[in-house]
This record gives sequence, structure tokens and C-alpha cells, in this order.
Amino acid sequence: MAKKIEERHSFAIEGLSHALEGKIIQTNEVEHLPYELVVSHFCKPFDGAVNVHKPSRTHTETIEQARSEFESYASHFKVIGVESNPNF
Repeated sequence: MAKKIEERHSFAIEGLSHALEGKIIQTNEVEHLPYELVVSHFCKPFDGAVNVHKPSRTHTETIEQARSEFESYASHFKVIGVESNPNF
């Protein structure tokens, strides 16, 4: 089955010149986890952090779980060391 974008979301982040975007894609690549969350940007969780923070779950059982994961990620997004996701 080809990948199919099911939903697109956008979240305004104070101090960020563009919205944080998320796509929920139906992939069926992972057994029992047919939905994938892909975000447009990553950030560092605090000043001095070595690595960027990414969503903790990118594959989910339901579209609602993927949506909830994006909302959680967006609500904790920091404007520190923001990097574009090359896979978005």
C-alpha cells in the first residue's frame, strides 16, 4: 500500500517565524501500527543540549493517537536549536 496523508496539522509557536507542522500518514509499514507522525521541525529541549528532541512515538495504532502525540510534542516545543526535518 502506498503512503497516504490522512491529516495535516499546524501549531503556532511563540518566537518561531513559521508554524510547526505535522502530517499523519497511513503507511502500514509497521505491523499493528498503521499511522506515522512526521513533524516539520525538531528542537533542543534546553540550552546546551547536544541532540534535538523528537516525538517519542512516531508510529501509532490509531489516527487519534498520532494526533495526540503531535499535540503533546507541539505543546512542549522550545525555540532552541530548531532544525528542519529533512524527511518532512
